[in-house]
Amino acid sequence: MATKPSVIATILIIAVVSIQNTCQKKSLDCANTKYSFQIGARVYPEARNTNIGDTLWLDISSPTSLTDISFNKILDYSGASNLGTVFGLDEISNKDSFVVGLNFFDYSLVDGKPESTPLLYNKVYSFVEKNSKYLFKLGIIPKQKVVLSLGISDPTNVYGSSDYCAKARFIINIENKEHHYYLNTALNPSNYDTTKPSGSYYLL
Repeated sequence: MATKPSVIATILIIAVVSIQNTCQKKSLDCANTKYSFQIGARVYPEARNTNIGDTLWLDISSPTSLTDISFNKILDYSGASNLGTVFGLDEISNKDSFVVGLNFFDYSLVDGKPESTPLLYNKVYSFVEKNSKYLFKLGIIPKQKVVLSLGISDPTNVYGSSDYCAKARFIINIENKEHHYYLNTALNPSNYDTTKPSGSYYLL
């Protein structure tokens, strides 16, 4: 099945919203998002090319005390049982279409929990909380050589334990200096700012 890049991004966002809306803490009085946090992810080794059988790591390690980017205030947001992300890998087959590439890889999950989901084209994971940190670490092991797009979604409707009626949105950006955007020929530099951080990473 082929999907255009813009559609893939929409699938990731809609999927994570749908899943996290099932949180049991939700109530009619908790309709609005109160906080916004930003956390970083790393992909390593930082190489354009990966070999069959090598392990590429996607790693998130964030303190549970986070700075709300709207008010520049540090908050304890521990105990968020529904914090996680939707993860996708897509083959760039040509400049007009992507092909789902999850089956081109094996996976090794070190930190995190896979979630049961009806999604066919993405994987869903919850982060784990250890030693006052939210952690997620996934090993991605290629079984064949293709040009791929790796994407992670921004979690929404996240509830912390201190105030379960205060929802938060998390922005997750891959912090690597080089995202290898040039491997995706569908991106036109004139209308897509490749210098801005994002949740996308490209590899061969």
